[in-house]
Amino acid sequence: MDDQGVQGLSLSEAAARAGRSVKTLRRWIQEGKLAAVTVDTPHGPGYRVTVEALDAARRTVTAVAHRQPPETEALTRALTAALTEREAHWLTAITALQQELHAVRSELGELRDAVHRPALPAAPVPSEPAPETERTAPARRAWWRWWGRG
Repeated sequence: MDDQGVQGLSLSEAAARAGRSVKTLRRWIQEGKLAAVTVDTPHGPGYRVTVEALDAARRTVTAVAHRQPPETEALTRALTAALTEREAHWLTAITALQQELHAVRSELGELRDAVHRPALPAAPVPSEPAPETERTAPARRAWWRWWGRG
């Protein structure tokens, strides 16, 4: 495109008029906040911005920058509702875990009682001692005493 055929402001003129830097206007163009047309210039491609598009972008950015903070009471109600819901979820989970713990403790008590119950009477022990084995293993000599003799 030719620079003379396009109406509008160059980026430096638009930046001076808006009171912003050229980098800011380029960022607005990339983010879609400012409408611009690409043109061929002697130094390479450039942007042309219409005065109406510049004023619309300034109004939009100013409105967003000066937005009123949310009401404190509304924010407090929203947070309270969210935390109450989360608390109810955790209380349900804790109650289920407590019931499970109670069941495990009951089972553990029953097992402990079963272990400590008196055992059945043992079988009578014979009065005669068991015969000893007649064969005994020979004493083994320590082989290291004779190692190296020779």
